[in-house]
Amino acid sequence: MRDPEGRFRVSEAGTKAPHGIAPVTVFLAVAVLLIGVLAALVFMGGRLGSLPSVKVGSNDELVRLWGEQAYGDLVELSNRRLEDQPLEYESLLLSGFAYFYMGIDQIETEIQHDYMNQAVVRLRKAKLHGRPEMQSELQYILGKTYFHKGVYYDDLAIEYLSASLDGGYQSTDTHEYLALAHARRHEYEESVYHLERAVELNPDDLLYYTLGATRMQVGRNEEAQRSFREAVRVSSDEYLQQQARIRLGELLHMSGDYDEAEEQMRLVLQDNPKSADAHFVLGEIYSARGDRERARYEWREAVRIEPRHVDALQSLQNN
Repeated sequence: MRDPEGRFRVSEAGTKAPHGIAPVTVFLAVAVLLIGVLAALVFMGGRLGSLPSVKVGSNDELVRLWGEQAYGDLVELSNRRLEDQPLEYESLLLSGFAYFYMGIDQIETEIQHDYMNQAVVRLRKAKLHGRPEMQSELQYILGKTYFHKGVYYDDLAIEYLSASLDGGYQSTDTHEYLALAHARRHEYEESVYHLERAVELNPDDLLYYTLGATRMQVGRNEEAQRSFREAVRVSSDEYLQQQARIRLGELLHMSGDYDEAEEQMRLVLQDNPKSADAHFVLGEIYSARGDRERARYEWREAVRIEPRHVDALQSLQNN
């Protein structure tokens, strides 16, 4: 699993970070990273969340098709049944589920949106029945569907995913979706809460990293350090380990622990000598120690590797 951006520059929320690291809002970084989590776990087939167990019409052909994950056949059969009985609960419910899972498999955005719209229409009609069975599962899929419809539907995604939890249904990815929906609404404390729950359920390296980045956004830097250390500890992905060490190094630099901050950057450069971010942070560390010559050398290295490295260019200009 990879962070599509590869760089997350953060400082204490709402404050001027010491010695040159500029305070930058990490909403986009956190959102991109969380999208990366879901892309890796959902779109790329890593984890779809637990498929809801169907508790209606146990002898129904629709249930058999659902169990086989034959979503196209399920939709086709549902459409035929809905022609005769437009409000049949089982057909509305299961075809709504099927449209969602068909949608997340689509590469073409327009086709995905069409499937998600169909899922919303059918699930909301099924919800009107008011039948108690499968209500929490319905709300879970409906919430995820609204999430995939885009940022303008995040309030509804949160509403329905939260309702599914309140109703006693918790899938493996419920808290991950809630964390991202809240992050896209700039509700970072809520995002942290759900990431903490997600990590409890699944101590995943990228989730630990994401939790660390989000904790940084709200200024919970000591907790963020712990998250990044855990990401390094549990990860077998060298790239993610490097990114976690860089973020950890930034936090250590801001707290004045220059020795360990340098140690973390040296570990990154040992594995990846072309890490512009590691050279940049090293420059900040040397600058904080008063070693301007070595600081400028590291910033120049960052710019040599990445000519548009904004922070390194700014540090060179200001120092």
